[in-house]
Amino acid sequence: MEIKSFNSIEAINNKFYVVKKGREVGIYATWEEAKIQTDGYPNNSHCIVEGKSHALGTLKEALELRSIIEELSDQELEVLDFCVKHYKKEDDLKFPSIF
Repeated sequence: MEIKSFNSIEAINNKFYVVKKGREVGIYATWEEAKIQTDGYPNNSHCIVEGKSHALGTLKEALELRSIIEELSDQELEVLDFCVKHYKKEDDLKFPSIF
């Protein structure tokens, strides 16, 4: 996985495009640059944020989550996939009480 360099990016209006899953994961100054990395890429993930620190934090969280997911077993991935598809709000996720 390639991660685009962030050092030379200067965004317009302090807005950054974070590609969390795409051809080249990274932070981009324009949608045109980010779109190249996501168009046609299966299950791509991207967002727009304000500020360099927010952009870096968003990318860091995405990479940490990816690392955790890569370590899950097939059965754990099936459970995660089921939860993502069926529970959209945190409040909807109910756990039975064992006490």
